[in-house]
Amino acid sequence: MLFLADENFPVEITNAIRQAEHDLAWVGDLSPGIADEGVVALAVETGRTILTFDKDFGNLTPAWSQHSSWSIIVSRSG
Repeated sequence: MLFLADENFPVEITNAIRQAEHDLAWVGDLSPGIADEGVVALAVETGRTILTFDKDFGNLTPAWSQHSSWSIIVSRSG
C-alpha cells in the first residue's frame, strides 16, 4: 500500500511506517503548505492513501467522490 502523510501527521509515526518498509511520502517533503484539496489531488495522481489528523478532509469527500482511486485514514489522538 502507498501512503501520503499530511504535514500534521507525526514524524515519529511516519518514520515507524517507513522502517516497517512501507512506501510513504510526506507532504512536508513534496509540497509544504499545500491546501487540503492539493493533498487529495496528489493522492489521486499517485494512488496513495492519505494519512492525517485533520478531520476537515471529511468535508472534501463529496467533491472527490468521482475518483475511486483515493482513500483516507483520519486518526485521532486519545
